[in-house]
Order: sequence, then structure tokens, then C-alpha cells
Amino acid sequence: MIWYEGEGMNRGTIYIGLAIVTTAADTAFAAGAVRSLPQHVQGGTAFDVVITIDPPTGTTALGIEESPPSGWSAIADISNGGTYDAGSHKVKWGPFFAPSFPTQVSYTITPPPAAQGNQCFVGLASFNGFNEPIQGLSCVQVTPGIPAVSEWGLLILSLSLLTVGTLVVAPRHRVSPLPLRGEWVAP
Repeated sequence: MIWYEGEGMNRGTIYIGLAIVTTAADTAFAAGAVRSLPQHVQGGTAFDVVITIDPPTGTTALGIEESPPSGWSAIADISNGGTYDAGSHKVKWGPFFAPSFPTQVSYTITPPPAAQGNQCFVGLASFNGFNEPIQGLSCVQVTPGIPAVSEWGLLILSLSLLTVGTLVVAPRHRVSPLPLRGEWVAP
């Protein structure tokens, strides 16, 4: 028995009996874009997300979009003319046209200080209009960061320490209106 499953004539899988044969066009698109990011980060600490691009032969147009985890909006240093669209919560690059494709695109992101747990990124690479999920690492394990101290909090902490230090370090003086035993008092 032979049958075909796929999205058009150039991509898909041909099943022959129990053997599975992947078509060449499907293989070319599978590794088009690969994300790399750290496996573990601390909330409030910036890190880089890098997407390496290897367009399939014959690609004439390329676009990339990436959705960071929900609630993460501290995004900076977007490479290759990319932009952050706050409305859709996506980092976008392109369109790029042959032969001027970047080999990598990147951005810096900072998770909120209170973020924790497994947080995942989702992205697509579009090669000639065929959208493929970005491969590679998709999730990062986040541990909560140390809360930031405001300027007022720092001032209050400094004054508290200064006051405690003054009370502990201050020399003790005896203040008494009466003379001590053995002291001479002028008439």
C-alpha cells in the first residue's frame, strides 16, 4: 500500500508499507531556522536569543517572527532591522529578499524579576511564504530574581544602619547633677 501525506506536491511524506520515506523538499525546510537560548536564567537578568537561519536552496523571500513568553516585554538590541510589535507581542524581521539574507538574527530579553518555572518561546520562519516553526531550544527554566531595592528603600536602609551603628558605637557618658564619691566640690 502506498499513500502520501503533506501540504502540497513539494512537501510531505510518502508511506510505502511500513517504511517511511521523507521527501527532499520537506528535509530542506525542516532546519531552516534554529533558536538558541540558555537553559536556565534568573528573573530580572537579561539574556540573548539567537536564531540561526539557513534558507533552503531557491528561497527568494524570508521573514521571521518570534513570540516571547507572555508578560515578557523588556526587549532590546534587536538585530538586522527587526522590530518589537507590542500589540501582537512579537519580534519581527524582514521581509528579506535574495541574495541578502542574514545568517543570524537576535535580540536581548529580560524576564520579569518574579518570573519562574518553564517559560517558552514560539516562532515561525517563512521561506517563500511557507511557514515553518523555529527549531532548537524553545523553553528556558526561570528562577525568581532578587527584588530590586528602590532608592527610597535604600535610603531608609542606610539611615537605619547608621542609627543602629550610632547607638551601638556611641560612648557612654555619665550625666549626673550630684558629684561622685571622692570628688571635690567647690564651696
